[in-house]
Amino acid sequence: MKQKKFIEPYINPLKKLLLQKKFKNEEVKELQNEQSHIKNQDSKTKLIISSKKKNSKSKINSKEKTNGKIENKVKEALIDNEKRIKIEKLNQYYQNVQNKILINKLGVDIFTYNKVLEENLIPSNFLFRHKIIPDIRSKMVNWMCEVFYAYKSSFQTYYIAVDIMDKYFNYSKRKLKNKDVHLIGLTCIFIASKYEDIIPFSMKNILSDIGKNKFTKKQILMKEKEILKEINFDIISVSTFDFVNIFIYDLKMNNLKVVKSLNLNKYLHIMRKTCLFLSQMILLDELFSSYEPSLKALCCLICSYDALLSSENDISLKVKKFLKSWILFNINESNFTQDEINCLYERLSFLYKNIKELTEEGSNDCFNIVKIFLNEDLIKSQFY
Repeated sequence: MKQKKFIEPYINPLKKLLLQKKFKNEEVKELQNEQSHIKNQDSKTKLIISSKKKNSKSKINSKEKTNGKIENKVKEALIDNEKRIKIEKLNQYYQNVQNKILINKLGVDIFTYNKVLEENLIPSNFLFRHKIIPDIRSKMVNWMCEVFYAYKSSFQTYYIAVDIMDKYFNYSKRKLKNKDVHLIGLTCIFIASKYEDIIPFSMKNILSDIGKNKFTKKQILMKEKEILKEINFDIISVSTFDFVNIFIYDLKMNNLKVVKSLNLNKYLHIMRKTCLFLSQMILLDELFSSYEPSLKALCCLICSYDALLSSENDISLKVKKFLKSWILFNINESNFTQDEINCLYERLSFLYKNIKELTEEGSNDCFNIVKIFLNEDLIKSQFY
């Protein structure tokens, strides 16, 4: 088949010209519109870029300002910290000066008074007349420690509470039983807190918080009267840790240059913490009550010295010699025999080894060494 030829429609030439002009005008308009649109977009992009630049500049400026503020705050904090350290050092200096004056004036009186107080010893068999198992008493002493620790009371309050309870067990005329220990211990906490603490336990604390509503107010007050009458209101006592503090403080205040040159404060702090632990551990066993607090303090110092040697490897020979001579000085100047000290030390070290073993080399170091001649310039004391 033959293909049909496409025949253009006939258009008048005049009309054709007009149509071409019309299309050209429309194309021109479209081009103009596109150009104007592109220009608008360019102007918008320029505005966005300029605004971003401004924002980035402002952000940089704000960052610089914040960094400057932080730097100023850091500088101020450093200056305040330096001032605080200086004030603390000054306060410590004035406190040391005041303490030195006080210990020179009253140190001997305090020491002799504490020595008199420790003469009123409680016998180790104070439970034999009662139907109280020693483990029940130990659990009560441990619970007292937890109570005072939870309420952030002083260690002295804890020692006084245990001492009041043991005195009551010793002087009480009626036979006490295991079921009586809870009320007795709770009342002793109440008495000791009222005697020693700046803000003592309230009756509400004793009844609800500590006692868990097991006792009434009337029971606590009646037991308080009974305990105070039985012990003849003898609340004042001296503890093992009191003598530990006396020995350490005497060393510090009368040997300031040596303590500073050998940096002994670090080691004395460790020994003091060990003695605190030992003095609390002793209270759990009623058999230790028959020993004088000053004797127990000496043995605690020896144990703490042995523990220090076993745990600290960076102790210099000078520090070792000085601490050893200080302990020997206190032993020699005390009224206790070597057998008494050895006997109690063995009991203490046996208890301590259950928690943290002492090294075999340092276990009896203070007694196995040859007693050196102690020069007066080596160890100075206010009490002997």
